[in-house]
Amino acid sequence: MKKTLVTMLMLATLLGGCADTHFVGGVVVGNTTPLTLLETNSQTIIEVPANPEGQTPFQMDNIEIGTPYDFVVLDSSNIICSTTDNSGTYTGFPNFSTKIQCEDNDGVRWSGNPILRNQYTADPTLLVDGDYLYLYAGRDETSFIHMQKSQCQDKCLSETLETAANFDITGIHIYRTQNMVDWEYIGPAIEAKDVPWMRQTWASHILEKNGKYYLFNCSPSRDIITDVGIKSVISLLTGGGLATGPSALTGVAVSNSPMGPFVDSGQALVSFQTPGAIDEVMDPAAFTDDDGTTYLFYGGGGHAQYVALSDDLLSINGPILEIRGVDGSNPMPELTEATYVHKKNGIYYLSYSKSKIGEAPSPLAYATADNIHGPWTYQGDFLGAVDILTNHGAITTFKGQDYLFYHTGQLPGVHHGNFRSNATRAVSVQHLSYDDLGSIIYAEQTELGVPEITNTQ
Repeated sequence: MKKTLVTMLMLATLLGGCADTHFVGGVVVGNTTPLTLLETNSQTIIEVPANPEGQTPFQMDNIEIGTPYDFVVLDSSNIICSTTDNSGTYTGFPNFSTKIQCEDNDGVRWSGNPILRNQYTADPTLLVDGDYLYLYAGRDETSFIHMQKSQCQDKCLSETLETAANFDITGIHIYRTQNMVDWEYIGPAIEAKDVPWMRQTWASHILEKNGKYYLFNCSPSRDIITDVGIKSVISLLTGGGLATGPSALTGVAVSNSPMGPFVDSGQALVSFQTPGAIDEVMDPAAFTDDDGTTYLFYGGGGHAQYVALSDDLLSINGPILEIRGVDGSNPMPELTEATYVHKKNGIYYLSYSKSKIGEAPSPLAYATADNIHGPWTYQGDFLGAVDILTNHGAITTFKGQDYLFYHTGQLPGVHHGNFRSNATRAVSVQHLSYDDLGSIIYAEQTELGVPEITNTQ
């Protein structure tokens, strides 16, 4: 029997006395077998002590690539377990944390956080379509490749400075789920190399309207030499804190299916050169109001704006508009980026990533209004700081439950001080709740994430 080192690090509580159980969950590549399927003829058995009163953390090191692994649980009873990542057949990331988690007695499976653990994901945007929830996310590609090659951990900032600084986000990728636990990878929605006006694929936003699917994307200009990642890392290393972003553009790609292919419209909708626009035309958030008008919000570095779009969403329809606060107040103090708009029970919510310029990490905060044009009232934070430079939230209702998606630095990657580089982000999820007055109840970040939805049909 081969031996595998097990160290105490990540979340787990395990199934008692049954080595031939199939644990299913996590990412499914195309229509193939789930990566977390553990075959009963495994050559390696890992013994992990059970803890019925809580959770037993562990991490697998020295993984032999391509070898499936079974898990034996010691001294436990009536515990149902499931994996939430590709721990059954590691094929490329042996230093990524392997997570098995359980719920006592009732057999509930949980998503785990981060929800996708075999690759970096960032800047989530969401779409409910039929029986599926679609997640569109960027991937920190340079760090993704670098981790695959070197398994760089906490002490390698100096050797990966250039890599981490590049923020090489080359595409937006699509995933979907029916139950919040099992995720299927669809493929890339759009890649920067295919869009003439894009250098990289920064944050995006997905919207369905009149049977078509619109993926709004932003990018630093191809004509700009500087990069927000380079500026931020240099600023951090010289004691200057987090730098603001460069000039940016936002455009849109269209598809007849949420799974693509998405075809770019050919030019940016709004850019730093649009009359009245700020430099940071980034992190788009599209929202269709009750009268059918769709608005595009964007912003960063302390300033956000919005503009109405044409009926086909391929051009702007009117002047750039400023976001107004009550009595001239600033409704988005300490805005970093990541504007997001949603509406619930007649209340409009405008959320964003918040931090003082030069400081990190950042929580999520929000403002409310009774009209899309405001005035907006600042309400405060609703998600605490994460261990990376910035955050990016997305909110949706799926099968009767409200969810908040965001990203953290919980996967292994490059550190600077007490927080991780933005180049190692990973999407997580929590339930979102509101009080009787419509205020968002402060959301707690957990390793468990959210439970499986069982009524998926």
